[in-house]
Amino acid sequence: MEQMEEWQQIAKRIHSFLERHGERKDARKKEMLIRQGERGECLYLIEKGIVRGFYLDENGNEVTKCFSFDGDLACTECFLKEEEATFSVECIKDCRMIAISYEDLRQAMRKEPQLYQAMMYFYRKAYLQMEERQRTMLMQDARERYLTFLKDFGEKGRWIPSIYLASYIHVNPSTLSRIRGILRKEAEENENT
Repeated sequence: MEQMEEWQQIAKRIHSFLERHGERKDARKKEMLIRQGERGECLYLIEKGIVRGFYLDENGNEVTKCFSFDGDLACTECFLKEEEATFSVECIKDCRMIAISYEDLRQAMRKEPQLYQAMMYFYRKAYLQMEERQRTMLMQDARERYLTFLKDFGEKGRWIPSIYLASYIHVNPSTLSRIRGILRKEAEENENT
């Protein structure tokens, strides 16, 4: 609980800074914030909406990497690496965001130690989430990965289209459908006993 409160305070600090120095941006469903191979220019704070990060494999198939929701940052990879994006970021719902150029954010972080600390906390949290996701992908079967998704994303997860969810947990859509059917059947059997 203490870590959650600490994160909320840090998120408020980042949000407050971006409100003062960033620019509001509305983006429509399906709008791309950045494409794989492009150089990013802005970091986004999602105030309302959902975006997903995805790779294009060698056959042109989309492989979902991550989701970002209200209060999350998006397009952070190019800010860190100062190179072309290795994945694309797309709005999967209409979004209201605050955008700030990478250069303006870098300058502000040099001048404001609290902002620098807040961003480092954000990146630490993102790294730990990435480690947990990697463990999940390597150590859990498809059913367990789906259950972990439900636990981790809760109510927000219901807004994710099945095709993106299937890609995210590394199953094909028919396998996801089968897993959902089995879980529904198990829930019905438990209700009847």
